[in-house]
Amino acid sequence: MKKDNSYYLIIICFIFCTNVFAQIPAAPFNKTWKKVDILSDEFVGNTLDETKWDDYHPHWSGRPPSEFKKGSAYVEGGYLKLKSTLKKDPSTVNNPLEDIWVNSAACVSKGWDAKPGYYYEARFKASSLSMTSSFWFRVGSFSEIDVIEHIGNPSVERRQNDLPFEYAANTHYYGKHAGLKNKKATWKMPERGRDDFHTYGFWWKSANELLFYYDGKEVMKIVPRVPLDENLKMIFDTEVFPFAQAGVPNIGLPKVENLNDNSKNTMLVDWVRVYELTDKAKLEDTVSFKDAPTIINQSNEYSFNVEYVASEDREIVVGFYKNGKWVASKKEKVNEGIGIEKITVNLPDLPEIGKGYSYKLHIRPLNSTWREAIDTEDIENVEVVKQFITDGTYFINSVQNEQRLLARALESHSARMHGVARFDDQKWIFKRIEKNVYTIKNKGTKRYLEVPNRKCVNGANVATWTSANENHQKWIVVENGNGVYGLKPLHCENLGLDVSAGAIDANVQIWSYDVNNRNQKWRIVEVESVANRNIINSDFETLVNDKKQIVFYPNPSKEKIVVSGLEKGDDISIYDLQGKKVKTLKSNREKEEITISDLSQGIYLIKINNKAPFKLIKN
Repeated sequence: MKKDNSYYLIIICFIFCTNVFAQIPAAPFNKTWKKVDILSDEFVGNTLDETKWDDYHPHWSGRPPSEFKKGSAYVEGGYLKLKSTLKKDPSTVNNPLEDIWVNSAACVSKGWDAKPGYYYEARFKASSLSMTSSFWFRVGSFSEIDVIEHIGNPSVERRQNDLPFEYAANTHYYGKHAGLKNKKATWKMPERGRDDFHTYGFWWKSANELLFYYDGKEVMKIVPRVPLDENLKMIFDTEVFPFAQAGVPNIGLPKVENLNDNSKNTMLVDWVRVYELTDKAKLEDTVSFKDAPTIINQSNEYSFNVEYVASEDREIVVGFYKNGKWVASKKEKVNEGIGIEKITVNLPDLPEIGKGYSYKLHIRPLNSTWREAIDTEDIENVEVVKQFITDGTYFINSVQNEQRLLARALESHSARMHGVARFDDQKWIFKRIEKNVYTIKNKGTKRYLEVPNRKCVNGANVATWTSANENHQKWIVVENGNGVYGLKPLHCENLGLDVSAGAIDANVQIWSYDVNNRNQKWRIVEVESVANRNIINSDFETLVNDKKQIVFYPNPSKEKIVVSGLEKGDDISIYDLQGKKVKTLKSNREKEEITISDLSQGIYLIKINNKAPFKLIKN
């Protein structure tokens, strides 16, 4: 299938995300991988980047009986395609082993930019021909490195059991080292190279150590006969190998019918990515509260989300104070990096209702005290109240039928009951106005729960509106059992939110409030916030979505992202962390490129067909 702290966030996420998606080896201590753009290409769209590539081999015409044809390497549909075709019928040439009758393909980097120290990887699917699908380096004065020369479909039947599974790497020596025997390595793949895409990696770790990878796993090593320390060009190509030469045994000539079959005659390259090692950026320790409330419900414990940057393993301490005096605190260890840590402070006694409270936060070296604090933040003027529901996002569940309240345009924004799901139109944002009076906003539609036309009679319909300035758009929350609440419209306090007749999929109305009426009993259940996930443990970039794998890259990104694994007609939506939809489009192909340069820096969520989200970091 196809596919503040922002500076530090980019650095750390690059380290982690690169390892996840590119499958590259772990970087040495105090080093990180950085992409080499001149040798990397996602092959998006339908045009080969002529600043990076030649669509033929400018230094070699090819291996008889094949010959490179200019233009046989091209980009189409998000792939680099290397198509081998029939130039003339082999029966019309004198010697089909030496005379040219096959058009082969080559794509060669413009410059001599490949060098020792880099990690190279390409994801491709081999052709189904008795020809090579190759990824290699040459055009120096004395050396050649073949990452893989793979025979997708040998014409010699007895070789069908070995060559289509063979990952063959090789080194050759020329010029001042002419006469040295080639040195190769082979590894048996778990499936044939022509059957699916796989990632073939090569770490030119040094002039004397070459490591080869299959889908991120090291499988072979070659110690060359002489140091390979010259810059080379990177090459993708197809060739006919009729004899036991260049380390490839006799495989037979390609079949004419296969050369004429577009489902068999093309090597498909999804992408190529190259990385170099650079020094890891030094982080500066910082710490801050993330959305800490200044009005809190009376409780024996309080949880805080703390954003941090740690240059090495550190301790973070959150303290709870009353009139400047310490009440309680909690210390947590965090690892080097950037993240959001949830810290819960347990109080010895229930705090008194009132003002004068504060939070104090600091980050410090391990096994030290507050005196060694590196960075701090204090939040003053905190008030403790008797509040049934804290500000946040909730599901509103009926005790009577266990369905959830929703409102959507499909039913003209009327409030009604629906089976349990996690759609945004079943999520409600509670915001306290005073005491236990709230506005209740639908996360999906951004409309507020209200009693239309200020009605105050039994059976009045409940719906949503675009604002919440009037009392009929505000709700009083009252306790009505253990974890159960009633909801009363502020303009009409003797009535309550009610499931009409307690029926399944019923409309919601207001009715005379009765603490014993199960149709008026509601469980208000907090929704886990995606925004509170630790940003290092990113699990959204690759997702099984409706039994298909969706991938997007690069992440972080500044200008554009690519989403692959799509189907035509898929809805792609980007949201900010407040739930606002900031960009939407409908896919026309399996891989879409999306411009994000117009978005502000920060974290966003990408949803495909409104399913579970990916996390995107915008540089």
